[in-house]
Order: sequence, then C-alpha cells, then structure tokens
Amino acid sequence: MTARAPSAVVHLVSEPGSTLAAELRLALAGLAQLAVWHTMPAATQVDLGSLLVLDVDALGSALPRDLDAFVARANVVLVIGELPMPAAWADLLRDRALSAVRLDQAARQRGFRPVVTIVLERLRGPSAAAIAAMVLDREPTLRTVKPYVAALCEAPWQVRRPVALAHHAHTTLGVLKRRCHAIGFARVEHFILSVRMVAYEQLLAQMRLTPAQARTLVGLTDDASNVRRQVRRAIRGSPGAARALQDG
Repeated sequence: MTARAPSAVVHLVSEPGSTLAAELRLALAGLAQLAVWHTMPAATQVDLGSLLVLDVDALGSALPRDLDAFVARANVVLVIGELPMPAAWADLLRDRALSAVRLDQAARQRGFRPVVTIVLERLRGPSAAAIAAMVLDREPTLRTVKPYVAALCEAPWQVRRPVALAHHAHTTLGVLKRRCHAIGFARVEHFILSVRMVAYEQLLAQMRLTPAQARTLVGLTDDASNVRRQVRRAIRGSPGAARALQDG
C-alpha cells in the first residue's frame, strides 16, 4: 500500500538556502508538507487553515503590507530579527492566529529551535486548557461550571454521554445534572453539545483551523446532518443551549 502524504501544509517564506527550511523539513517529516517560497506568495496561494512561517529579515523591503489577508486564511508565525516590522502589523499581533518569535543571529545559527517548536505546537492545535478558555471567554455564563467545560475539552472523544462527563469531572451524575439545569440546560447532552459547538466556532474564528481540524479537537463527528439535528433539538429544549448556539 502506498503511504499517504501528510495533509497539513506549512508555507515558509525565506531566503534561498535557508537553514530554517532545512530544520523545518527535518522536523515535519511525516507530519506536514513544507512549501518553500523565496518571494511572498499571493494570499490565495496559502491554503485555508494552513501555517505560514514568514522570515521577516529574509524578505527585507519586500515585506507585505497586507498581512491581514494572510492572517484571515492561516496561522502565521513571524520570525523577527534585526529589521523592524511594518507599523501596519502592530494591531495584528493581538490576533490569536499570529505568533512572533524574535531571534538574534546566534539563535539562528543554533538551528531556529524556538521557531520549530512553535510550528510543531501550532500543528498539534491549541491545548485543552486554551480551548476551554476560549469557550469561557465567549460564553461567560458557563464559568459557573468551568470544571465541566475543562473536563470536556480534556477528553472530547471519551466524553460521549453525561455519565462519562461526570466521571472525567470527578463528580456524580446527579450533581452534574443539577449544575447544568441551574444555568438553563434541561439535559446534560445539551450542555455537552453547546460546549463543543462554541469551541468549534472559536477554533475556526480565532485559530483559523480547518473545519476538519476543529471537529477533531472538540469531538464532533463528520456527520453534519446529525449534528444539525442535535443542535435544533438542544435549542428547542434548553434556554442555555439557545443562548450559546443561537448567538454563535
């Protein structure tokens, strides 16, 4: 059987013969494809949900002024050295889809390890704690059940039923039901679905993940029609779900 090529793509914009390209190619073997550019590609040439690594010093005066067009499509890692960044980029540094690593010449000669580390972390996706934080930021009413949100984000595929959530949250099913009911969820299943859907929405909006990547991280199946049916039932049955899902 022929081995399948990795589906994830990392785009690197750097100078010809860059040590960074060699280091990334070695680190990404079997994990992702590496596309190397020596001039800035058009934004549409960068796949949706992919990763763009931009060596600022290598581009020099050819730095793109419309970096927001790339941040809207992909996760961006800026490798910053001696050259100043364009002033227009300042506001973008607050975007979760953009990371910046400052490296002096000594760090570059040591193999760009901080850059490789960030790229590998980005490919794995945000941590469970980071996903839970995004959910709670988006839906502050869920903060009273923060341990349940955290437990679900820690084990999205293991938690398929309320009893599994109670187990992972180290509580009883009765307590779980009462706490969920207190914030407007008639059924624990509606709470579980709401957390998944809010997390999914935030991973798409803030982290620029592809739908498939986001579904994997939050425990949603590929059966979109079934998910839509569950969402409709949850919105009809629970005010808490209606708030979380209709506002998303």
